[in-house]
Amino acid sequence: MRRITISLILICVTFYLAGCFVDQEIVNKKELIDNEFCGAWESILIEDIGEDFTVMNNVFNGEDIKGYTQCIYTYGIEKDPIIGWNWDWPKSSTLSAYPGVLSGYKPWDGAPDNETGFPVTVSNSNISLSFDVDIEAAGSYNVAADIWCGNNNPPTINGITHEVMVWLKNENLVPFGEFVETVTIGNREYELWISDDHYDITENSDHRWKYFAFVDKSEQLQGPLELKGFFDYLVQNNHMEDSIYINSVEFGTQVATGKGVVEVYRYDISL
Repeated sequence: MRRITISLILICVTFYLAGCFVDQEIVNKKELIDNEFCGAWESILIEDIGEDFTVMNNVFNGEDIKGYTQCIYTYGIEKDPIIGWNWDWPKSSTLSAYPGVLSGYKPWDGAPDNETGFPVTVSNSNISLSFDVDIEAAGSYNVAADIWCGNNNPPTINGITHEVMVWLKNENLVPFGEFVETVTIGNREYELWISDDHYDITENSDHRWKYFAFVDKSEQLQGPLELKGFFDYLVQNNHMEDSIYINSVEFGTQVATGKGVVEVYRYDISL
């Protein structure tokens, strides 16, 4: 990837200043990986200067799929690492996984051990994501933020009221529900897809909720991404009440099939 060369130079400079020179020609990305986990649902806690978050090897629909590999990893500076994940999924007719970073309380997981700042009500939220992503992949996948909302605190599955997604890159996937309209938020155009009766595709729950996918009509792999504009739209168009809780924000890659690698050179979330 074009940006990896820059990252390696920065890392080598760091080593040199520390009195431990490393020849760039023999340094490769594999040797620089500090943490790598390939088991289903394994995770890496990132104790950020701002809000803590967790890198998750999310394989939510992979229980019955054979022959896949998916890993998460970090390398570089301890307090500001480069985050990555890679995958190789066989052909599938539905979504298989969503590796990425998680902040907050997912309804399925209960309260995390780290301090996240969640939940917050829609009326009191001003969530911003700052990111810089590089991706090489083939198949069916996206890069997207996924926000879980509900009417209780702490969250439960039966308390889910809304799932709000912002797709920043899309390759060969179609959102759930139906296309409704094109909206402009933050000077960017998004296709809005809505499902009023969405459900858990893993069939682990019968609960239903409203699903919204704002699909960027171009591509956005560098932030910031201000989430307030999306929630303002939903409240103003009577899709959501501003007393609803935002329980968690995920940022990652929904994968159906194919192989690829994502590296996140910068990721910060502010509330």
